Amino acid sequence: MTKAKQQSGDALSANCPRAHLIRRLGAYLIDLITVSVLLLLATVIAVLIVITGDISGLINLSAYQSIAEYLAQSLVFAAYLAMLTVAFTAISGVSKDRPGA
Repeated sequence: MTKAKQQSGDALSANCPRAHLIRRLGAYLIDLITVSVLLLLATVIAVLIVITGDISGLINLSAYQSIAEYLAQSLVFAAYLAMLTVAFTAISGVSKDRPGA
């Protein structure tokens, strides 16, 4: 980061009051709800992909009792959810750092 950007960021933070605890907790709660909904939708998409793969014969689910068991043991699924969580955190952090956002 350049010195001018850092100084303008410092000046902006000096002019703006800090958020109170209740507001920060509210922001964390909203982020938690948003991430939960994002992960729910991502899981629905993953289940649909697994069902499609099972019907087409690309995935064999006979060794598992359910799709949930298959996904629980899948490292790809865990990495997929972790990637989405990190991406959401990175995107929401960038938008909060911009002035006027």
